[in-house]
Amino acid sequence: MLNQLHDFLHQILSPLEEWLVSNGLGFPEVSTVLFLLVVCISIPWINIFRRAGYPASAGYLMLIPIVNIYVFFRFAFSMWPIERELRKLDPSSTWRSF
Repeated sequence: MLNQLHDFLHQILSPLEEWLVSNGLGFPEVSTVLFLLVVCISIPWINIFRRAGYPASAGYLMLIPIVNIYVFFRFAFSMWPIERELRKLDPSSTWRSF
């Protein structure tokens, strides 16, 4: 089973590896670019979630494909913690963000 998985991954990644090597890019360059992408994506989302009243660690979920779509829609259309606090202070308010 592991050999089949290894062969499958080698089939998929071999052309990518050849392209990277032909363009003079190796592991250090690719890993640096991936690291910078992770930092450039996660830091803004962490700040957005923190300021909205959610745990800052929720920003890391935006790095996971498919999960990030769910988190984004839940974030956009659910009641934010700050809105819950405002409703506690003024229950008669009908204020809604949309």
